[in-house]
Amino acid sequence: MTDEKEEFDEKYGIREVEGKLKLGNADVRFNDDKIVVGEFKYNGTKRLYELLFKKNPGKFTYADAKNYKYILKNTHAYKVDYNPNKKTAASRGMKYMKFIKPILEGHPPNVWWTRNWKTGLGLGTKSKISKKLSKKLYPNSVIEYKYWNDVKELCDRLKLLKRNYRRNFIPIQ
Repeated sequence: MTDEKEEFDEKYGIREVEGKLKLGNADVRFNDDKIVVGEFKYNGTKRLYELLFKKNPGKFTYADAKNYKYILKNTHAYKVDYNPNKKTAASRGMKYMKFIKPILEGHPPNVWWTRNWKTGLGLGTKSKISKKLSKKLYPNSVIEYKYWNDVKELCDRLKLLKRNYRRNFIPIQ
């Protein structure tokens, strides 16, 4: 059984300070189905709660991710001491690396919006995503596999593909 403390994100999420709930430099309140962070109100969905409280949130929607991004920016929860003039409080944690860092840099999170981070389909030849993607990219041709002998050349190619993917990214809703 995991320790409850390990599940909750006190660095980039809601924490208790002197009897008050805080996120970054703002107070947090809950009114009916709304989450009030500082002076801004957000719809309280189960998935947004997971992004706000957990270190390893499960599934989330595009709208929840967008709201969490605004919350982070408005509260400076990603800055050292929650001070807007200080540098980003980087981390090697999964939430920071796969979600917070990419959205702060203007990229989509490195996860599918509705997929769980712990599991995935992969891009094997039999997965539905692989079939749809290959039909969309190569409608009238057979995929040819190219083998790479030079690791540096392969890494350069993968970086190029990743940049192109991020430029043409359309969120899945």
